[in-house]
Parts: sequence; structure tokens; C-alpha cells
Amino acid sequence: MEEVKDFSLYCFYTPNFEPLLIRFLSGIRDNIDLYCHELDMNEVGGNRGGMSLWLKRMSTMIESANKTFENHNQIIVFADIDIAVYRPMASSFKEALENYDVVFQLESNGEIKKANLGVVAFYPSDIVVRFWQDVYKQIADTGQSDQDAVNALISDKYYLQNLGLKIGFLTERFWISKLKKFPENDCILHHATQLTSSTKKWLQLNGYKTVFNDHLYETDAAFCTVKRLLREREWRFGELSQKLPYGHMRFNKALLVQNYGHPNEHRLIERDQHLIMMTLEDKISCIFDEFYTDIQRKKVMAIGNAFIEDGKKFLFHYLIADL
Repeated sequence: MEEVKDFSLYCFYTPNFEPLLIRFLSGIRDNIDLYCHELDMNEVGGNRGGMSLWLKRMSTMIESANKTFENHNQIIVFADIDIAVYRPMASSFKEALENYDVVFQLESNGEIKKANLGVVAFYPSDIVVRFWQDVYKQIADTGQSDQDAVNALISDKYYLQNLGLKIGFLTERFWISKLKKFPENDCILHHATQLTSSTKKWLQLNGYKTVFNDHLYETDAAFCTVKRLLREREWRFGELSQKLPYGHMRFNKALLVQNYGHPNEHRLIERDQHLIMMTLEDKISCIFDEFYTDIQRKKVMAIGNAFIEDGKKFLFHYLIADL
């Protein structure tokens, strides 16, 4: 088998989840062909996405598996975006697929292994196309979620034998908190499962990031990029759990907020590796202490804790601009 130098990455997102998308893509160090599908808010329903999303993802998998690549060893990967990536993935996908047609992230590692569709990798082939077609039909006929439909099919040994499909699972280095057990070796990525709100997902990812490797040098580089662009770009300002941003703002040479009228956002000050938003009354309203550069889509983001008077809520405010 030839060495895999890159892979095709497919992901889906809605505009309100763009901060998670930027965080996800900022960690990818492999050469990738990115196919990022922005969904209308009406296309996603319920905690797990809804029928429209499940069928759309399956049809995209079928389409991707039908493609002919110049590099026949190019791996196709579908991934959720509530993921923090810490290390290159291509070689691990190649190793995992050495004896299999499709590999899944591990949902549970009991006596019967279950698949999580948060990360799926496969090589394109006729057998794989037929498998995703069968998953599509299972969803349409039964109303099962895409993940439940996959697990129903792969648990049927006779089905797998008749199809000739060989399925496997990624190691615990592709970690989800449901597994409880930490990966034995360095974590490749952390998938924030079992949570519905973007704020809770963000908190879970932050809770583990220093354990799995925070890549401070990359945070420093992203911070420098944000500082360099502060006065040169229009910034989209919003709150992580809100569907729509609050608005747009610019900063003048003194870092006073322009074109935005709320008194909570009056000016920025720089302190070491932080940007601090001050109110018109010169109180702190937000400390931006996380910085991400999404090279794939040419976006840059600052995000941090907003100060709430009652102290009972976690709110993350973000600033996003084009590179």
C-alpha cells in the first residue's frame, strides 16, 4: 500500500456552530481536500440532527465513495465538528484501514462494539457504496438515526458476510468521553459527545485540552494573527450559544469599537496573551483568551468568557474575521 499523504475531509455545520468548526479545522495538520457543507438551520432538527441531515450525510457519503481519485489510496473521512484535533491523523487512518473497508470511531468498547459516526474513514469502492446505500434505505424505511442504522447493519454478521464488507474501529486515541478510559498513547482527537449545547461542548473540550496537549505555540501564533488584523478587518461579534451573531464591529487605532452601539463593547485592551473587552463604564465585559486560525477556510477567531453579573452562567463571546 502506498503512503497516504492526504485525505478528503467532509463535514457539515450550521452557522451558529461556526466557532466549533473553526476550532476543529484549526487543529488539522494533514494535507486535506476539504468539503465543508453549510446547512440551513431548517435542515437540522432535534438533538441528533434529524432525518434531513441523516439522509443528506448518507447521500454525500454515497457520492464521495463513487468518485474516482487520481490517488486510489486517498482516504475519505467524514467527521462531526464538535472535535478538538491534537495530532496528524492520516497515518492513523491508513493503519486502521489496512485490513478493513470502513472504520468507525468507537462508541462503546464492551462485549459488542458500537460505532459512533463522529469520525468515519473509508476507501472508495463498490462494496462501500452499497453499504451506504443500505444505510440510507434503513434510515428512510425505519426512521432510525444514521448512527442507529449503521449499528443495526454492522451487528448483523450475515449481512456483512453477504455484502463482503469488512468493518473495524479506530483506537481510543480517537477519544470520546463516553469511553471513560484514557487513550494509552497520545490522543489524536477528542470528540465532545453526549452534550447538546455548543457551550457545554466547548467546556468539555476545554476541560481536557491541557491533558491531551494544548499546543501553546499555535495559540501564540493565532494570537499574533488576531492582533495584527484587529484594526484591519471587520469582526463578527456573537455569543457561542446564540443562533445569530450580535452584529459586526471594527476597531480604530486606539482599539475603540466602531459601528457597534452596545455600551458593553466599548474598547479593547491588550494584556500579555489576552484581549480584554471593556464597557463604556470601564468595566471588564469579556476576556478573550483562546485564539484559532482556520487556514482551510481562511478565518481567524478570538473567544473567551463573558462576565455575567449573577455568576451562574457560562457565556463565551467570539470575534471572527477573514484572514
